[in-house]
Formats: sequence, C-alpha cells, structure tokens
Amino acid sequence: MGWLNFFKRRESGLSGNVLRDVLFDAAETGDKEGFDRTCRVNRLRILSEFRTWLKAPEPEALRADPNALARYGQGLIVVAEWFARNGAPQLQKALEGQGRDNPILRWQNRFSEADKLKIQGRFTEAIEILKDLAEDMSKRRGSAVERYLPMVHGSLGESFFRSGRLDRAYEATRAALDGCQLSGDIHGLVTYCGNLAEICSARGEDDEEQYWLIVTTNAMIQTGEVERASEVRRKHRLEPTTGLIEVKGPLG
Repeated sequence: MGWLNFFKRRESGLSGNVLRDVLFDAAETGDKEGFDRTCRVNRLRILSEFRTWLKAPEPEALRADPNALARYGQGLIVVAEWFARNGAPQLQKALEGQGRDNPILRWQNRFSEADKLKIQGRFTEAIEILKDLAEDMSKRRGSAVERYLPMVHGSLGESFFRSGRLDRAYEATRAALDGCQLSGDIHGLVTYCGNLAEICSARGEDDEEQYWLIVTTNAMIQTGEVERASEVRRKHRLEPTTGLIEVKGPLG
C-alpha cells in the first residue's frame, strides 16, 4: 500500500472531536488546501456529526485560553460556509436555527470583545459587557448556563480586581466559586479560590487569604496536582506542604 493511500485511509477515518479539531485548526491557520481536503474526504461524517459540535468547549479550556470560545465559534462558521458553497446548506441552517439559544453564537463575540478590552487595559468597558452578559445568562436555565456563568463571573472578578475595585472583585469571584460548587467543577474551584486568596491579600486580610490558599491547594491535591500544591504552600509558608489540611471557614 502506498503512502498516499495510507494517508487517505487515516484521514477518512477521522471522526468526533479529532475530526472537528483538525478542521478548526486548518481554519484558524488558513490552511485552505488541508481544510478543503478534509471536508471533501470526510463529507458524510461531517454532515452526520456537525450537530454534536454545537456545544462550546469545556470551561477549563476557556479559563486557560480566553480566545478559545471565539475560535471554536469561528470554526463552526467556516465549516458551515464551506458546505453551503458546496451544495449542503443544512449545516449553516443548523447554526442559524440555534439562534439566541446557541451559547456559542450568542456569547462568542461578547466574550471576545471583553477579553480584547481587558488586554488593552480598558477594564471599565469590559466590566459593562460582562455584567450585561451575566445578567442575561442569569435569566436562563440549563446545563450550559450552569457551566459557563461561573466563567463570566470569574472574568468579571478579574476585571474588577485589575481596576482596583476589590470588594466587587471579591463578590464576583465568590459568585464564580459558588457556581463551580453547584456544577461540581473542581478545576474552577482551584482557579477561583486562588483568585480569592489574591484579592484577600490585596485587602490585607491575612487570615482569609490563608483560608483560601488552603482550600485551593487541597483541591489541587485532590485533582493530582500535588507538586503544584506544595509549591504554592512553600511560597506562602503553609504547613504541611503535602497532604490535605483540615480547615473551617467561609466556604461553608
């Protein structure tokens, strides 16, 4: 079997998240030839699976990369447009049919806009966008809101913090943490407890800072990040540097 045939067999075998990611990467990097080839070779599979892609990335990925949602949404659009140009408009109709009920389409531009403003140091403007988004999402129900509203609150807390509004930063970040507790997002708990510790440090609240540091490092250990937890504890002179620490405090 020649290498070309081998490659085609492998490519035609793509499916699910792997196929989606190959397409989205090609769209992001401008690899038109690779994008076109992947769409042609996997045409039937894409038509079959596209609706399963109408779900945003995991919150953990978005916290690590604020631009991830915008890129994800753009990838969906590019795929749908390619198929519309090539005789299969149903994918574009699926996107349009989601309308305001599709969190990807509804949130991607707002998240991206707020993130750009934060990068530029325009925190007041970012805060207004995020406040409106949080208010809008709070009126809705469902698993998507439960998963992504904490991320909006977390971004809002960061913006308040960077603009020197520490009390509002604490309030928004605590809301993010509460949302993560409800959804069982322990990685979000690690992030937002760490942020609360930083806010308390800036407010000169040493005891509460220590509390949040203990909670976040306990959570790190529970997710297997033992070395990272030990590093944080050594930095802040918390003992013991390994193992869970029993603590009572504002988490309740």
